Amino acid sequence: MRFLRTERNARGTCHVHSGPDRAAAMEFLRRTPVRDELVYTVVETPEGTFGRDLVHLFHLFHEADGAPIEWGARVPNVTLTPSSTRCAWCEHTVVPYQVPSHDRTQGAATVYPAHDDLFGLVRTGGGFRCDSCALLQCAVCSGLAEPGRAAGEPGCRACGRTAAVHTAPGVDARTRPEDD
Repeated sequence: MRFLRTERNARGTCHVHSGPDRAAAMEFLRRTPVRDELVYTVVETPEGTFGRDLVHLFHLFHEADGAPIEWGARVPNVTLTPSSTRCAWCEHTVVPYQVPSHDRTQGAATVYPAHDDLFGLVRTGGGFRCDSCALLQCAVCSGLAEPGRAAGEPGCRACGRTAAVHTAPGVDARTRPEDD
């Protein structure tokens, strides 16, 4: 692959490469992780432009129509990395789930996802937060959104306790005030 340019605009940052064909582009994209929101890696080929992003969670796509080609794999961390914005297992950004406006209430809300919602978390870069050990885990690393998997209470891979859908940016249980 040959790097061509980086384009920045209000919709994000796009790293553009040139490649000989679709097969080479797909191999390059499988090896090139995108870990942040609004960052895209694309490869222009004679067969079309192909890309990878976080919004679709390592969803490789054909730029002409945005049609999915495959879900990209994630490279796991050797050690857990606590963060208030990234998955402890793969260090990809965990996008806060936006509670629909008709579901908003005064104060805190608990979100109980259905199976379709879990798959939606994969497509939007969402995940879970454990209030017990303060770790975030993306929906991909949680394993809950795998095809054919039954919905249930998401569990923290580190401590085994129930994890909640991550809804607030920068929420870090390690720094919250202790309950009296």
